[in-house]
Parts: sequence; C-alpha cells; structure tokens
Amino acid sequence: MDAARVDSFDNGETWNGTGGIVSSTAATNVLSFAVGYAENSEIGSGSYATFGGQAVGSHSVLIKYTRNGDCNLDGVVNGDDGGILGGAFGLGGSTYGNWHFGDMDYDGSVDGDDGGSLNGAYDPNATPV
Repeated sequence: MDAARVDSFDNGETWNGTGGIVSSTAATNVLSFAVGYAENSEIGSGSYATFGGQAVGSHSVLIKYTRNGDCNLDGVVNGDDGGILGGAFGLGGSTYGNWHFGDMDYDGSVDGDDGGSLNGAYDPNATPV
C-alpha cells in the first residue's frame, strides 16, 4: 500500500470518502487524528509481533486510527515519533513519502506541515489510542 493510494481514500484529509479506508471518528477531528498505516517491517522503531491483539508477520500491512504524528503506530506521539520524522525531514518520494516516515498529510514529502501535526499532538504521557 502506498501513500498515494491512502491519500485517495482520505478524501482530502476529511476521512469521509465513498470507498476505501474511511473513519467517521477521524473525520470529526482532522487536526488531531487520522488513519495511519505501515508495512510492519518498515516501522522505524522496529516491527511488531502483535498489533491490535492480532499476530502479525513482518510484511503485514498495519492500519490504525491514531493521533497525527504517531509514526510508529503505538498510539502515542512521543520522542520515538519525533526521531522518525526528524530522520526523514525534507525527504519524500516513494521511499519517504509515507506515514511511517512522518508524512502525516500524505502529500508525498515529510515537511513542516507534518512536523506541525506531530508537534500539535506531542504528549508522551497520553493514554494510547
């Protein structure tokens, strides 16, 4: 799954499209929440053995309603996510233009807009989503 495909599902960050991945919950607060995704093996902080209570393999595609800025899909926006986004800042394209590198708005690059999303949601003490 690639960012362009997810971007086509999110309907301009409103998450209320007519097909694909939609979230009425994310649609009510697009500044704070979204639907993030990653191939398990590509998560910057290491892959998961279980995700959402289910066993997953290294090539499983993980999809989660979560906070903007949650690059590693653990439900919390903290320093781990900041490190991931910071490491890809200014990069884009098919390699870095993905949620798990910090492209929160699915525009194909990790930039100041994405940093702002992470900054706005940063709370290492928050209850995981």
